Amino acid sequence: MTRGAAWFADDGRTILVANRLDGSISALDPASGTPGQPITGGKGPLDGTVLGDRAYIPDGRARTLIEIDLGSQAIAALDDLDGTLDPFVAECAFGDLWVLDYGGKRILRIRP
Repeated sequence: MTRGAAWFADDGRTILVANRLDGSISALDPASGTPGQPITGGKGPLDGTVLGDRAYIPDGRARTLIEIDLGSQAIAALDDLDGTLDPFVAECAFGDLWVLDYGGKRILRIRP
């Protein structure tokens, strides 16, 4: 689980670990630290964030934003980040998502 683990998304209830090597995302049990069943479908997920009932994790290899439904712990959507060179991190502020496009040297504001 730790080899390739990128970053955590945490909202005080949910901890997610994105694994950039195998493309998986796993929810951890906060008490034991044990990972749940991997959520697959990504290619290179990185540092994400949680907003409401969804986690948003940029995928640097696929140049998409992975939306995870926290209730079902499944991918709800793969949003195309058209024109990005290297989406790297997502954060939430002011009710919106902000995605750092490291390669394009810009920040995208996304209204979910």
